[in-house]
Amino acid sequence: MSNFKFRYILIIGFSFVVTYIVFYKANIFHVEEKINHTEPGDKPYIVLGIFSANGRERFRKIQRETWIDAMMKMQHHIPFRITYKFLLDNFDEGTIKENIIYKDILSLNVTSRDGSINVARKMHLWMEHIKIYYPNALLGAKLDDETFMCVPQIFYRLDNLKSKSLCFSYNHIKGNATNIYSDFDDLFVVLGRDIIARIANRTYCTQNKCETKNKTNYSGVKSLAKWITGSSDIDFHGDIHCAPNENNQYVQHSESNFCRTHLIFHKSTYNILVRLQKYNDFLGNKIPFAVTSSVGEEERHIPRLYPPSEYSYLAKHDNFVNCNKWAVVTTIFETSKAVRHIANYSDWCIIVVANIQTPNKHDYLKNFPTERGRMKYLSVLEQSILYPLLSDVIPPNHFARKNIGYMYAIHHKAKFIWDFDDDNIGIVDIEHLVNKDEKTHPTDCYIEDRSNTIQVGVIQSLANNQPDVDAIYRLTQNGPFNLSTKNSGQILCTNKYAPFNAQATLWISPAFLYMGLPNSVNERVSDIWRSYIAQYFLHKVNVSVAFTKPYVTRESNYHKLTTDYDDETVLYDKSYQLVQFLLNTISDDLSELYEKLYKRNFIEISDIQFIKAWTETYLHVIKNFKRAS
Repeated sequence: MSNFKFRYILIIGFSFVVTYIVFYKANIFHVEEKINHTEPGDKPYIVLGIFSANGRERFRKIQRETWIDAMMKMQHHIPFRITYKFLLDNFDEGTIKENIIYKDILSLNVTSRDGSINVARKMHLWMEHIKIYYPNALLGAKLDDETFMCVPQIFYRLDNLKSKSLCFSYNHIKGNATNIYSDFDDLFVVLGRDIIARIANRTYCTQNKCETKNKTNYSGVKSLAKWITGSSDIDFHGDIHCAPNENNQYVQHSESNFCRTHLIFHKSTYNILVRLQKYNDFLGNKIPFAVTSSVGEEERHIPRLYPPSEYSYLAKHDNFVNCNKWAVVTTIFETSKAVRHIANYSDWCIIVVANIQTPNKHDYLKNFPTERGRMKYLSVLEQSILYPLLSDVIPPNHFARKNIGYMYAIHHKAKFIWDFDDDNIGIVDIEHLVNKDEKTHPTDCYIEDRSNTIQVGVIQSLANNQPDVDAIYRLTQNGPFNLSTKNSGQILCTNKYAPFNAQATLWISPAFLYMGLPNSVNERVSDIWRSYIAQYFLHKVNVSVAFTKPYVTRESNYHKLTTDYDDETVLYDKSYQLVQFLLNTISDDLSELYEKLYKRNFIEISDIQFIKAWTETYLHVIKNFKRAS
C-alpha cells in the first residue's frame, strides 16, 4: 500500500437567522472572548482590528490566505494569544453571507460617510469595543485590509516592546530622515491597554462640537497620532516603512528580503500580498508539517487551552430520512458520475457536504428528481445550525469539514458509511461482501481459520485506472493502472498498519468513533494520519481493517505531480515515526492520543480542540440515538 491523499476545500453558506450569534463570536485561535489572563506564564493577549468595507471581499480573502493563515498555523511559535476581526461600518447581504462562513467580521454600526470622520469614528468605536469585550487584552491593533504583516516577525517585535502604555506604528520615509513623532502614522497602530482605555473613556466629537478635554477630536486622519504624540507618558516605538501611494516603491520593497528589514507593508496590492507571503513562507512543509519527530521524547508542551463557548445544544436532528447505509462526499463540482452511480442504489442515502464553491442546492440536485428523498445537500448554514460546536472547530477551507457529513450520517442511524470522492465511480457490494450477522465477516478476504468470526470496522477498496497512490509512484510509473478484480482481499493482522484514504472506504459502525479527519495538517496528510490513528484503537478492541479488490474506477481531475510531491513530503518523512510511536504508546482515548501527537509535532493545537468537540458530539448523538431506539 502506498501513501494516500485527498484534496478538497469546504464550506459555503448564507442566512440571516444566525447573524446575531455569528457577528459577535470572536475568531480566537484556541480561546474565546471571556478570558482570565492572570496565570503566570500565560501568553499576553492581542486583538487585531482590520478596517475593511463592503465590496472588498477579495482583499479579505487574500489576507485570510496569506499572513492570517500563517498566524493561525504558527500559534505555538507566536508569543501572543490572538483574536482578529475585520471591521465594517455595517453589514450588507454579501458580508452577512461571508461572515457565516468565516465568522471573523464585526459591524461597528457606524453611519458610512466618505472622508476621515468615518475612519476616526470607527477607530473610537473599535477602542470602545476592545475595552468592553476584551478587557484582558494587553494590546489592541488597528490596520487596513491592504496591510501585509510579516508573520511571525511582527509578533516577536511586539513581544520585545509590549507594555500597557505602548504606542507602536510605522514611520514614513522622507528622504534620509525620519522623525518618530512627526512622521508617526495611525494607518497601522498597536496600542497598550491603558492607552486604549484612555481613548475609549473619552466622548467622540467632531471638530466643531468638542467642548472639554474629556472629549476626543478625531476629525482628521492624523488626529489620533497628533493626540497621542502630545502625551508624555506614552511608550512610543516606530519602525521604518516604505511610503504609501508611491507605486515605484511597491516593487522595490516587495522583494524576497522584505521581511528581513520590515515588519509590515501598507497599501499592498492583491498580487503583492501573494508575493510577500510566498517570500515569507515559513509554513508549507517547513514548520507545522516537517518537524522531525522522535518516537519517545516530547518536543513541546500543550499551551493553556480555554473552553469553547457554551452551546445550548451539540446536535440537532432535522426531518431528513434515516438510513442504514450512507455515502458521504464533498465537492466543488456539479454532480459527477460517481454521485449519479450511487444515486441509482435505492438502499443508499447520500450526503453532499457543501463548501464555498459548490453549486447551490437547487442546481446540484436538479438532475435527481426521483432521488431527492435520499440525497441530503448539507449547506454551510445547516452545518453550523445542526452541529454548532463541531462546525466552529473545523476550518472553513479544509476538506475536514467532511467530518460534519460523517456526524450527520451517524445521527441519522447509519450502520455503514461509504467515504468516497466524487471522481471514484463505484461502491462496495455490501450484500456479498459482508455477512448479515452483527459481527461482520468479509467473505472475499483471506482468513486462516474461517470458524472464527472476524469483526471488521473499515474496508478500503482499491481503485483502477488512476488509483490514489503517492506522487513518487506516479512520477516514475506510467498509467493507467488496472488491478485484478479476481484476487481476494486481505485483512490486516493485529498491530499491523497500512494507510487507507477517504476516497473509497467503507466504515462500519464499530469504527465510527475513529472517523474524524485531523484539520491542522496538510489536506493530503489528513486521511493518512486518520487511518493510522483509527487502526491504533481498532487493534485495541479486536476490530480489523480489510483491503479489497477494486470496486471503483477513478477518473481523477488534473493534478500537478510536483505539487503533490511537495504536499506529501511529511508522509515520506514521518509515517514510519508515527507508526513506531503508535506501536509503543498507551493511550486510553482519542483526546489523550491527540495530545501526545501534538507534543511530538505530528499535529497542531487546533486538532486537540477538534477531537474533543468530535468526541463530545459523537457521544451525545449516540446517547440520544440509543434513547430514541
